[in-house]
Amino acid sequence: MAVSQDRRVRPFVGVWDTHLHILDPQNFPYAENRTYTPAPALWEDLLNQSVAAHFLVVQASVENGHSGLLTQLARLGWQYPGHIFRAEVVYEEISPQQSDQWSSDHLEALHQAGVRCLRLRNPKSASIDDIVSEVGTLLHGRLGQIARQKGWAIAMQLPLQAWAGLTPTIEHILRSNTKVIAEHIAGITFPLSPASVSALDIFANVLRRHKNLYVKLGALHRRVHRSSDDAADQLRDCVREIADAAGPANLLWGSDWPHVDSRPGQWGVENPHLLVDEAKELEVLWDWLEEEQMEAMLVGNPMKLFGW
Repeated sequence: MAVSQDRRVRPFVGVWDTHLHILDPQNFPYAENRTYTPAPALWEDLLNQSVAAHFLVVQASVENGHSGLLTQLARLGWQYPGHIFRAEVVYEEISPQQSDQWSSDHLEALHQAGVRCLRLRNPKSASIDDIVSEVGTLLHGRLGQIARQKGWAIAMQLPLQAWAGLTPTIEHILRSNTKVIAEHIAGITFPLSPASVSALDIFANVLRRHKNLYVKLGALHRRVHRSSDDAADQLRDCVREIADAAGPANLLWGSDWPHVDSRPGQWGVENPHLLVDEAKELEVLWDWLEEEQMEAMLVGNPMKLFGW
């Protein structure tokens, strides 16, 4: 595996990337109802490009279920025994006809295959209130039950204001010793609106109170949708606020490799991946965070959550 020569990443042995996608449509065709078609992104490319040694592979929205991901994980486990490969799979409510998808036997098979986290993507709801209601129902239902039963984390990709609105539910889940992960820096986008500033304060306070709430930092380019010094400064200040609230023990890093362009396009026409300098983004985080925070985020925290 090629390893970054960045002087401040290299000294850390056992770096984890906790947010990336493997896309192999030739062997594992995409879902028919996808809204975009990303170019392939194969394991060989990842292992040649990544600064990490261990990986939490996240099921992408375009994938047709999680069977392809788990098939690849099984192969990689014996092909690269010096690396740890784990999976985060999408949770979906099922119909009675699919009752065995989350059966005890299937859950144990998923665990043995390397699943350590369930992913809940932003529901296609019309308003923040609707998102809060829908996600709250899922967390109090089978999703929360599975996470407690298996000891898995729940990762959620939600708007920042939804995180704030879910505070009572999230705190209830956290008190049950379930780990919850806020993906993509808790859905922050810039420039911040007054409502987002208030939501960030609420979210940061929850982070301070609960050791079971984690935040994935990374993919900084997706948070700032226009190039300006003001937006970049806001991003820096928010990342620092979140990191200080979380403490070193509750930060994770995810590259978002291969940096898909998820804008809807002509069906079946591949979107090329975005050109992102991951080493440069890590350099930015080094400038914003303390060394203790960086080492815990890159090595200790993900090993504790996913390395078992």
